[in-house]
Amino acid sequence: MPSGRVRKPRTSLTLEEKMEVIQSQEQNKLSVRDLAKRFNIGKTQAADILKHKQSIKEGLLSGELKLNQMRRNPLTQRGAQIDEMCFDWFSRVRTENIPISGEMVRKRPSR
Repeated sequence: MPSGRVRKPRTSLTLEEKMEVIQSQEQNKLSVRDLAKRFNIGKTQAADILKHKQSIKEGLLSGELKLNQMRRNPLTQRGAQIDEMCFDWFSRVRTENIPISGEMVRKRPSR
């Protein structure tokens, strides 16, 4: 990266804001560069939003995604339960001073 350039932090958009980007592009036929400037996001992020606009729209219509959601791929309910069970097991085993290897942790969710 050139020394004179300052990198700005990535702006996370909610799905509602992503829909605004999509609608703005569809109504005004703006380029990716213009969308990025208008919404203060990177060109790559704007291009990715347009690339995945169909799946974003379908997720919102089906009710799978919520407008105020930050990510398109939230942890599923089942995944959250598995994470919680693994953490509870890990905490219990560590309080008993049993050494835990990575292999033990990987095998645990299958039970």
